[in-house]
Amino acid sequence: MEAHEQAQALNKQGRFEEATNGTPAAAADSVGLEFFDPVQSSFLPMYTTGRNSPYGEQTLLLLRSLAEQAGLHCGRYAELYGASYSSGFDGYMNASTVAFLRNRARGLQPPATGAEDQQADCVARLAPLIAM
Repeated sequence: MEAHEQAQALNKQGRFEEATNGTPAAAADSVGLEFFDPVQSSFLPMYTTGRNSPYGEQTLLLLRSLAEQAGLHCGRYAELYGASYSSGFDGYMNASTVAFLRNRARGLQPPATGAEDQQADCVARLAPLIAM
């Protein structure tokens, strides 16, 4: 970890301790860093308080597609996903989303639009699929 990253982490820890008096019991009763306004995350500064996380955005798209199609329709889901993450999207795009968009731009269709990626975004979308 770089020196400036350590300083940022310590600053956030200081804010957490200040907000919770440094005790687990107080932490359980207080608002966490993710709910500070402005948001304290330097990783995702475009995500303001109350906005879904990147995983939440992806999961919501799948849930919307499942509801609209009354089940999983890979082609329709790919269309919705591609349209949602096209130009004008102001959030975070992980490697799998970038690869998906690149594959769609090349004219590929599911399942060939998938990406070799080991991030947890796929796990975040399991709940709506299982519930369906």
